[in-house]
Amino acid sequence: MEHTKMTLEFGGEAAKSLDKLSRHLGMSPVVTMYHALNVLHKAVFPPLTKAASPAAVTKPPAKPSTNATDDVAAALEIAEEIESLAGDLPTAGEDFGMSVLEKSASIAATIEERRHVTDAQMSALQNMLDGLRRWFHD
Repeated sequence: MEHTKMTLEFGGEAAKSLDKLSRHLGMSPVVTMYHALNVLHKAVFPPLTKAASPAAVTKPPAKPSTNATDDVAAALEIAEEIESLAGDLPTAGEDFGMSVLEKSASIAATIEERRHVTDAQMSALQNMLDGLRRWFHD
């Protein structure tokens, strides 16, 4: 079975800058790149303001975990494993892998930024990892 690895290839100063920024932020290069593009997108296309829906106003805030630091570390480990597995998918799973990688990088960037993980984020990351693992057979 042929496996492909998804990589972002560029060199010179851009690669050095990304590597330096990734190490400084303590994020993987993929999450760093996603976060940088997200920040750029928000600067170029500011969000439209919307009135909050009644459901959003009355919804109680998510309960913080009793061990938030461990939860954040566990969630980021799952995101790293997703990043690793997504790059090793067979050709038939590349679109799925890219979709999962994009979503998990977004979730990981939010978790890293807020240093907090919700139950929904943890569940989503675990479901994505489980989905990727199904592509590999013993």
